Amino acid sequence: MRAGPLSDSKIIETLNGSFVNTWVLNRRLEALKSQSLDPNTRVLAKAVFSARVRGSPVDSLVFSPQRDLIACQPANDLLSNYRETPRWYQSFLTSGLEKLKR
Repeated sequence: MRAGPLSDSKIIETLNGSFVNTWVLNRRLEALKSQSLDPNTRVLAKAVFSARVRGSPVDSLVFSPQRDLIACQPANDLLSNYRETPRWYQSFLTSGLEKLKR
């Protein structure tokens, strides 16, 4: 992802301008959702844990401010056609933003 869509300047601009970007290792989610001292971290970790796609090495997730899942893009699906990946990822982000505005 970093060498593909996440290195595209338009995608970087979209992410930085409209999203709170973070990443978490799948193996850390269990501890975060049950043991974090911050209740907001526990709630978000539970939402991420429920939304992730089993077997996918990386999932891009868009949540509303209320932590409702808006969109999910597994990396395996996205990377199936490397040349189209930046366009597809930009479309995923744009679609997620449109859904948030509704």
